[in-house]
Amino acid sequence: MADRDKNPLPYEILPPTDTPIWRYLSLAKLLALLRTRSVFLCRADLFDNAFEGSFTEGSLRGHADEWGAEYPSNLVTMAQWLPCRSFVSCWHASAIESAALWRIYGGVEGALAIRSTIGALQEAFPSMLESGSDLLISQDVRRVQYIDYRTAHPYLNDLAGPLCYKRQAFSFEQEIRVIRQELPTGPSPREGQPDGRAILIGPPPEDSGRQVAVNVEQLVEAVYLAPSSPAWLLPTVRETITALGFPGIDCRQSSLDDLPEFGRIGAWPADAADGPSGGR
Repeated sequence: MADRDKNPLPYEILPPTDTPIWRYLSLAKLLALLRTRSVFLCRADLFDNAFEGSFTEGSLRGHADEWGAEYPSNLVTMAQWLPCRSFVSCWHASAIESAALWRIYGGVEGALAIRSTIGALQEAFPSMLESGSDLLISQDVRRVQYIDYRTAHPYLNDLAGPLCYKRQAFSFEQEIRVIRQELPTGPSPREGQPDGRAILIGPPPEDSGRQVAVNVEQLVEAVYLAPSSPAWLLPTVRETITALGFPGIDCRQSSLDDLPEFGRIGAWPADAADGPSGGR
């Protein structure tokens, strides 16, 4: 099988627009979202995962195959540079809360989860491609693909391509991500295109991300408090959300705290050797 045959599809199809999505975060970050009415998109090169935006030799061969020529010598440099000009917000697609993600993000008091939908996220971050005098801006909502980098290769013929792939070990995240790229451009005249422009590789921006204004009431369907949060926290968060001007946002305790109708049996009495009544 040729290397190109092993490539994943260039674009992973998004689930239906009514699919629930979640963002696990701290109370401080929720308050910042409500106060500024904006979502923070972090620079991709600052993520803890050092493999963010990585690609392979197979990615380069796939690029060359599609373009019918060897890849340009500066392609590797540009692909390595792109994460510092890419700004990302990560969400988890699931119909229910994730116990695994609560364990990762819910270890501090005041941990929360925002529930929304893919459609609401697309409304907040519509697809765009704009070219100004010195900046190319693209924005899209993408579904992450989880691959074995030894046998499958991120797609390089799309500037956001390598940011749409992660290692299979992270597949539990079922990630939906907003990807916004702001790429500086400059004059690059060539035959037949005297006004041509090209992306200019340069130093990373000084800030760590971008604040993008959103319609909070449209994006945030509900707020869930982490399992085992103290009883006083729920009314406090509700009152704070209302005081910030969002009385319509539902705030509730995690469903993982719901009690079953029948729990485990307690310590077995010492004199109950024959088992419960009704036994043989």
